[in-house]
Amino acid sequence: MKKVCAIVLLAATLPLLASETNTVSAQGYACFLVLPDAATVNLNVNVWSKDISDLHKKSDESLAKLSRKLAKAGLKEPLRKDGYASLTPELYSEEVEYRLRLNVIMIVDDLSIIDDLLGVLPTHVLRDSDASMVASPSTIQYTIKDPSPYVNDLRKKALEDARAKAVELAAIQGKRPGDLIDFGEEELSVGSMAFQSFGMMNFESEDKSAGSPLPRLLMECKVTATYELVE
Repeated sequence: MKKVCAIVLLAATLPLLASETNTVSAQGYACFLVLPDAATVNLNVNVWSKDISDLHKKSDESLAKLSRKLAKAGLKEPLRKDGYASLTPELYSEEVEYRLRLNVIMIVDDLSIIDDLLGVLPTHVLRDSDASMVASPSTIQYTIKDPSPYVNDLRKKALEDARAKAVELAAIQGKRPGDLIDFGEEELSVGSMAFQSFGMMNFESEDKSAGSPLPRLLMECKVTATYELVE
């Protein structure tokens, strides 16, 4: 296992607490790379029609057709529109047509079928006989539904890092840290990732999911720990 990463903090930036210097406080940091277990896929849906009044009907038909294909591939959550649609006139085959652009969200809570779902979507722009088109995904946002299985281990390593720094600070006074008397923790940071892989990091972290082709997400824990100073 790789050693959990720690940001080195200079002693000058970590003040001793209490005027009588009977306590020492230090910040600790730990991070893991973990596998995502859910994803949000943003799709671009385009619909064309010479009749502007027919666009929304064609849009509904296109989404229904796509939903049936995705359901066969295992998708459980319904597609949903996100944001505002845009409407623009275009010249196609020497005739004016209207294009309706939609942003559609696909929620995937089982990443074992993500490849099957993406296989349903075209990889390039095509116009079918219904004058509608579904583009390839604009983004795939990977996330973690429940980070709780990692929290205790992550917090433990952050506290170990804080104590190691407290040892260095206490040594300046010829003392050592004793019992933990106060503890504060910033809100746990769980990264998300859009359509790329965290194969390389610019600092060392513990990979909790080695061997998987899925991208890793960064989980970070920052704590401030105060210890009693003892001789």
